[in-house]
Amino acid sequence: MASNPLGTAYGQDLTFRSDATKPVLRSLERLPDGQAQVTFTGTTRQLYEVEGSTDLQNWTMLGSAVEGSAGVWEFLDSTAPPHQNRFYRVVAP
Repeated sequence: MASNPLGTAYGQDLTFRSDATKPVLRSLERLPDGQAQVTFTGTTRQLYEVEGSTDLQNWTMLGSAVEGSAGVWEFLDSTAPPHQNRFYRVVAP
């Protein structure tokens, strides 16, 4: 048996195929309290993780995005305030 967020399959030889489309950035906003909000579109029910970097070489997983409405995802970076510059990327593990 194997499972992922989209379901469960039974058998000996299992293959999962992802139909996830590449996420597309809709907005990146610095909030008054210094937090950053990342909004993007993607595949409904897909797991997306957001990573952050200050130098584009070393990336840290910041957390999972939350699907607000069908296909629209948001991530609130509460660790953004001390960073003058921070880069983001979205990955579908």
